Amino acid sequence: MQKVMELLGESDISQDSGYEEFIENLKDGKSEEVIEALINVEPDEIGGRIALTGFYYQFLVFLEYWVEMLQGKWDFVALELHEDIVVGKGNKLRFIQVKSSKETEQLASETLSKRTSVKEDGKLKAIINDSWVDKLIKKANYFKKSEGFETEFQLITSFIILKSRNLDVKKYRTKDFYEEIGDDDDLVKFMTHDLLQDKNKKKICYEEDCGEHITELLSRFCITKRADLDSMKYYESHIIQSLSEGLGEGANLTKEDLMMLIGRLMKMCNLYKEDKLVLYLSETESNELSQYLEDRATERAEKRVQLKGSLTIIEDVFTNLTQQLSNMDLYQEINEYIIFYKKYLEEWISEGGTIRELINRYLDGDQYSLKYKLENIHQQKERLFELFSVNLLLILAYDDVSKFSNHYKSLLVKEIQNIFIGFLSLNRGEKIDMGIEKAKKLLKNYEEIQLLLNPPKTILQGKFQNNRSQPLLIELQDQDIKIDHLPEELNLGEVNVVLHIIPGGMFETEFDNLFNFNDINDLKEHLTALWGGLL
Repeated sequence: MQKVMELLGESDISQDSGYEEFIENLKDGKSEEVIEALINVEPDEIGGRIALTGFYYQFLVFLEYWVEMLQGKWDFVALELHEDIVVGKGNKLRFIQVKSSKETEQLASETLSKRTSVKEDGKLKAIINDSWVDKLIKKANYFKKSEGFETEFQLITSFIILKSRNLDVKKYRTKDFYEEIGDDDDLVKFMTHDLLQDKNKKKICYEEDCGEHITELLSRFCITKRADLDSMKYYESHIIQSLSEGLGEGANLTKEDLMMLIGRLMKMCNLYKEDKLVLYLSETESNELSQYLEDRATERAEKRVQLKGSLTIIEDVFTNLTQQLSNMDLYQEINEYIIFYKKYLEEWISEGGTIRELINRYLDGDQYSLKYKLENIHQQKERLFELFSVNLLLILAYDDVSKFSNHYKSLLVKEIQNIFIGFLSLNRGEKIDMGIEKAKKLLKNYEEIQLLLNPPKTILQGKFQNNRSQPLLIELQDQDIKIDHLPEELNLGEVNVVLHIIPGGMFETEFDNLFNFNDINDLKEHLTALWGGLL
């Protein structure tokens, strides 16, 4: 492998306007900027960004070979940015050059066979072996058949290479190698030109340098057409699908995964000989990359399951809520508010909220609590029913939806018309003191001092002891509100901080009381007075 790396590092680079900037960005650890530029290139603009797109196209080809590596066809995949890709299996090596263009067709004379001519006094003196096919074939000089190596050469393009005068390469445009190449082949004649020399003026004879006749070398050369730049999205989809299949069932990768993967590959490039970036994937790096993709796919799958599960629970709870109220006189009117609230909760979940977070904050004031795991589905639905039924009473009173407040990250706090109400649920048989202590503890999690000084009035729900007692006002002592790292000028000992605790048992009665109303305005007036007295 060291020999391959050295060869990649010695490759001649035909620099273009975008190469130096691209390399500098990667050397400076700015692969995110490169990826962002790629993401922002619209499909119909892609052909106009050849410098940047050429690198991207090379990475797509690299990934296609990585898929083959995952399938066991290759032991490693390596590339030197803007030049060769090399894959290997045992002593078998394949050298690949990737060329892209906004054109869909180009002549052979303007592409793979284009060489630099040296003239003196207007006469052709020498021809430099710097064409695409020369650069590929001369790799056999480093990995000779006589030394046990098996070499292959592939030119991958985004365009079709057409026949030009004295050069027909149609037989090489094949998925497999042609194998039978005669001395009269146009490319054989091209590769054995009498005036051929390298840039150091050394005469070139591939048979002498590589130890094989040029027909043998060209029998292992092919030209492979991939997607046009204008159709690159289909090539991307092919790569994404291939990677998904390679990772196994359920690994549905996305365009975002592809971009993240290419960004990761860019970061993995190692600087070689000051100005060359080389990327090498052995089995170890390959396993790390595949694990990275699997983790992303698994995380997304879990989120989909979680989303579906959360929405299913919401649906079940609201079905129970509507069924329990279906026989009341005002069912049609109240059902509109139920639908309104349900829609809000579904949107909240679709935007990233989860039943896990909701239950944890409702029971423990901590979205990362383990309380959720201790509750079975039936218990979770009971908790949510008591929470949603109280919020329905709020919505009816204020004719507005009660939303989750963004100001609080621990205690579950709902906001309605600039009024903040906290919710905590206790277990059957627990004492109200436990809820009070929990509310005190949560004060220390408030990030903003104004939230600490004016905590939300908190409703304690559940079948705890004395859950129908009167609301409590609890003036906190210094030790209750001692907070580390608080600025010295903020002396909380001189400030009265009061907790408002509202036992939630009364709301069970109010929920049952909905059946006693047959006029929606009377009901709203009653609930407005109730909440006005509490809040």
